[in-house]
Amino acid sequence: MKKISFFFLTLITILGGILRFYKLDQIPPSLNWDEVAAGYNAWTIVNWGADEYGTKFPLVFRSFGDDKHPVHIYLTALVYKTFGISDYNTRASSAAVGVLSILAIYFLATILFKNEIVGLFAALFVSTSPYAIHYSRGLWEANFALFFFLAGIAIFYLGLTKAKWLVPFSFLFWGMSIFAYQSAEVVVPPLVFLICFIHFKDLIKDKKILIVSALIVLLFAGLIIKDTRILGFARINQTKFSEEMVNKYGGEANIILHNYKEYFTY
Repeated sequence: MKKISFFFLTLITILGGILRFYKLDQIPPSLNWDEVAAGYNAWTIVNWGADEYGTKFPLVFRSFGDDKHPVHIYLTALVYKTFGISDYNTRASSAAVGVLSILAIYFLATILFKNEIVGLFAALFVSTSPYAIHYSRGLWEANFALFFFLAGIAIFYLGLTKAKWLVPFSFLFWGMSIFAYQSAEVVVPPLVFLICFIHFKDLIKDKKILIVSALIVLLFAGLIIKDTRILGFARINQTKFSEEMVNKYGGEANIILHNYKEYFTY
């Protein structure tokens, strides 16, 4: 990295940090119920090594019955352990991950386009993006998933171009992305498969790297098999149409269709 690029990247990162950490406990006002639930579970992990229901170091947090993913809760627990519990510290891990996303997108864009200027503009856009700032200023799982996904891609291509030993770490980050947010389970696997398919010839050149990467994939697959709640079926059951609603509106729809059928039949 050129000195001038390092200088501007530092400024962009500092700007992103200010936009994410300034009055973090006040803007937005008050913690929402998901933040409070995650923070409470992080607090119980720090003090008793268990969630609010007494389950020791769970892979999935029962919480409101929505089976919360573990990454943001354990990272928040680490912040609590280091700096204490507060509204500010409840959101601090998300803000920090948001800043790291700026660096991740810089390296990813620089590697893909082989141009540091493109990387700097990409970092600037993420640094000042209202969307990115919003999700960095709350304890949102999506923010964590985005960082691990972007970092995984950046590390993968850095491994292919600079140091092959980095490639397995990309699978580790992708796995963390899946364990950070439910939607990542839909987005990450097919995109990772596509990336690996495109670069399959490069991956099989080094058997050791391929084996280690496969073992990491198997590790995360084993964790999913161990506790299938990570797949988010509880959340699906909470958000899908209730049977009562389906019967009500489905019945009304059948009546309307029947009447139209009778009308046009004669």
